[in-house]
Amino acid sequence: MFTHAPKRSIGWRSTLPACLWLVLLTTTVGHARPTNPTRTSTPDHYADDLAITGIGFTPLSATSVRLSWGNPLVAFDDILVVGKLGASLTGKPTSATYTAAASFTSTSSGTVDGGKVLYQGRNESVVITDLTAGQLYYLRVFTRKGTVWNEGVELPVRVANRAPVILFTATSLSGTSPLSVSFNTSKTYDPDGDALIYYEWRDANTFKTLSNEANPVLTFYPQQTRGGNLITSYEVELLVRDAGGGVSFSGRIRIQLTNVGPDVTIESPSKISSYRLMEAQVYPLSAKVFTVGNPITTWQATLHYNNREFPQPPITVNGSLNGSVRSQTTFEPVGCNGENYYYLITLKVTDGQGLTFTDTSRAYPISDCSIVNVNISGLTATTLANGSVKLNWNKGIVVRNNSHDVLVVGRAGGSFTDRPASASYITSTSFTGNGAAYDGGKALYQGLDSSLVVTNLTPGQRYFFRVYTRVPNAITDKAWSGGIETSITIPAATTTSPTAVTAVEPGKCYRLVSRLSGKVLGVEGNATNDGASIRQRTDGNLLSQGWRFTPDGAYYNISALHTLKGIQVVNASTAENALLEQWTYWGGNHQQWTVRRTNEGYFTFINRNSNKAMTVLNANTADGAEVGQQIPGAGQQQQWRIEERTCNATAPTNRAPVAVATATSLSGTSPLSVTFTGSKSYDPDGDPITYEWDFGDETSYVTEANPVKVFVAKPAKLGIGLILNYTVRLTVIDNKGLRSPVQTFYVALQNPAPVASIDPAKCYRIQSRSSGLVLTVPAGASADGVGLQQRANADQAWQKWRFTPDGTYYRMSVLHTLKGIQVVNASTAENALLEQWTYWGGGHQQWTAQRNNEGYYTFSNRNANKVISVLNASTAEGAAIVQQTLGTGNQQQWSLVETTCPAGGRMATEARMAAAEPSRSFSLYPTPASNQVLIDLSASEGLPVQLTLHNMLGRTLRQTEIEAAPATPYSYSTDQLPEGLYLMQITPARQVPTTLRLLIQR
Repeated sequence: MFTHAPKRSIGWRSTLPACLWLVLLTTTVGHARPTNPTRTSTPDHYADDLAITGIGFTPLSATSVRLSWGNPLVAFDDILVVGKLGASLTGKPTSATYTAAASFTSTSSGTVDGGKVLYQGRNESVVITDLTAGQLYYLRVFTRKGTVWNEGVELPVRVANRAPVILFTATSLSGTSPLSVSFNTSKTYDPDGDALIYYEWRDANTFKTLSNEANPVLTFYPQQTRGGNLITSYEVELLVRDAGGGVSFSGRIRIQLTNVGPDVTIESPSKISSYRLMEAQVYPLSAKVFTVGNPITTWQATLHYNNREFPQPPITVNGSLNGSVRSQTTFEPVGCNGENYYYLITLKVTDGQGLTFTDTSRAYPISDCSIVNVNISGLTATTLANGSVKLNWNKGIVVRNNSHDVLVVGRAGGSFTDRPASASYITSTSFTGNGAAYDGGKALYQGLDSSLVVTNLTPGQRYFFRVYTRVPNAITDKAWSGGIETSITIPAATTTSPTAVTAVEPGKCYRLVSRLSGKVLGVEGNATNDGASIRQRTDGNLLSQGWRFTPDGAYYNISALHTLKGIQVVNASTAENALLEQWTYWGGNHQQWTVRRTNEGYFTFINRNSNKAMTVLNANTADGAEVGQQIPGAGQQQQWRIEERTCNATAPTNRAPVAVATATSLSGTSPLSVTFTGSKSYDPDGDPITYEWDFGDETSYVTEANPVKVFVAKPAKLGIGLILNYTVRLTVIDNKGLRSPVQTFYVALQNPAPVASIDPAKCYRIQSRSSGLVLTVPAGASADGVGLQQRANADQAWQKWRFTPDGTYYRMSVLHTLKGIQVVNASTAENALLEQWTYWGGGHQQWTAQRNNEGYYTFSNRNANKVISVLNASTAEGAAIVQQTLGTGNQQQWSLVETTCPAGGRMATEARMAAAEPSRSFSLYPTPASNQVLIDLSASEGLPVQLTLHNMLGRTLRQTEIEAAPATPYSYSTDQLPEGLYLMQITPARQVPTTLRLLIQR
């Protein structure tokens, strides 16, 4: 039985889609209660006999709607329509007549309970205008008989903003690279007249924003993938948003580039560059090259002097480039005399089709030789042992010949105010030596170096040092710059270091002390593994800071005392600044060194392979500074003092922990679950340890000792190919921060073969192509209306699906509830969410499956003709599942992976599904019915049964509970129901619901 309760109607009706409002109402007439022992609870829709018999609205524009209703079935005088913005009407009319105007902005209409009177009369509809898009209005229809107004029927109304309509033109969408395409959107419009406030042109595959202009000019270049393939095709789409929040997307626009030869751009030197004039400079050459096939590249550096050319030998490379070409050349320090010098750099690339492209750049000398450019910079002072200070500076810009030298002066307790007056001075690097007196201090050094060690300074005394640069001119050779100054206080005296040796002996052990910093060479962190870096640090008398020199022919293996592993150049490189490392000695040329002694008693170590010297990089004096190789020079960063030491040393105060781990099978079909066991790792000193697992998938470190990780084959960047291999690294860290050597595992996945066809008797995982995650009912929820998400596969029943044919469509059922996938509210809108719901055969619950040439499936909804998609093409855990218009995006493509059915397996599942089929358990007749229908419930005789009546949108109209199902047919009254099609859901206690169709005709 229907009764009308206006205060409940809002919440009940607000669940219907905004595009369709239809509520069928009837008046209350005499009706005897059923004789069966039942309890009935129904939505109460009718307060009195004057109630209208139906209400709904149709949007006409962004600001107007047509409100329609069915007049009462009893005699009445007139209808009154009242509207209110943002709040429900609770009062009733108090007068028989009102002034009415169907515009919400009218000032002449009467009011009821704060709402405007929009209409009074006997029609069954009215057009209401001047609403605001997006606002919620409450419209109540009252009926009058004599002086009595009924409670009225209320309907909430919200007028949606219509999205813009995208229309645009473009110039040619194909051509040679670089291809510039002009887009014009001047014909794009908004159907509601709203302003178009936002444009976004973006790459349809990567979603990278290309422009926010309405009419941009976009330029497209070929791009080379990591695999060396050349990308010459792009897809672009346009998003437009109006002032009311409406958003539209264009279709994809394909841009095609045609190859006209290599695309070459020199990056170093840039188009107009410069080179230093203080010394010969090794200059890096680099370029970006995009081409096809195996190209041939040739670098050519040519010195131009007035009208003469001096080409250097060309450098030619054959084969794959991976998008980058690198080399180097040497610029001689010429051109600071006002003469016309420059270097022309040419790169010629010929692709596999014989097509050639050439790019050039120029490098000019820095020829400003004025005083402002000759001052040194970056002057620093660092204390060393035994009352010594290390001074470092950077030379000025211009060339340094024998006339452009520096003068270093020092003074105790005060700054300098004078400028040098002579062209040369007697100097001594000892503060107690015979250096010439200068402005209250002493001349310490004159020459071309950029560093200096000053000795014999008094502890506790502050010293000031100034470095001048001499700039001779045509008038005098005594022109000095103003100089740069620094100061430092000398700390307490330190212990005198051992005496340096004059030669090495194979049976002895040594420390190698940098002349520049006074620090010793060592293996960083006392590490014992191959590849540990070589650095300088304060002497700690550690075995890792001690060295042996073992002859190997005319060369030496310089090996660390704690491992007996030698010093080598990383990757046998011959490059400038290549780093040094510890490695097991096997006689490679990059592991062998010559030992040369200077006239001052220091040593240099020259690598056999590269002919470069062991060097403290960047002339760094700090602890931990890296040691590499550089072209031999006069700098103190390449000079070392060799001091004899004992072959035993104090053990390290803290030993590194040791990583020990195992893993279950590291290869298999994706998704692959691997259990790692790292709990056997230990610290040799007994210190507490922590774990750091890096699974190689850009996720955060895992700190468990024994983690379980599921590896999934997922698309590589830009959606090209699949990531099937992962590198797993375990590092163990003690409580002092010392890290263990890394233990490495390699995981290899096999992508499961795609399912060629769907078998209704089998169970499947539905896996996203874009993310590798699977379609999931979150947390295994069982209620109707739970939204679907994508999540990592955990092999749960709520991640397994079955395809059951229903005519030419499929019911897609999740195994833990047997409920189907449906579109929320049977919506046909873009991005409408998908949810789990008891299956009853609605068009929004039925799907078609289409397999493409690559073996992936798309699933299209019968009602909306849209496909299952991941919202916003997200690859994140927990991303929502929606319906979208069919496109080419990977977020709409799914692989079916056959999986095991739950315990009890297929038979249990089929039994439950069979129980839901109407013909096997329950039936109703006659059909069509008129005033009653008989329901055969004998299959559940004696059990409690719930009868739930739904409209065709699946919304509940009436619920009836039967305490014990009878053996004879149950009489169900339908005399108060309008004609039409309904759904009767029969739910016996502890059984699967059955849904039957009920047709009422009279």
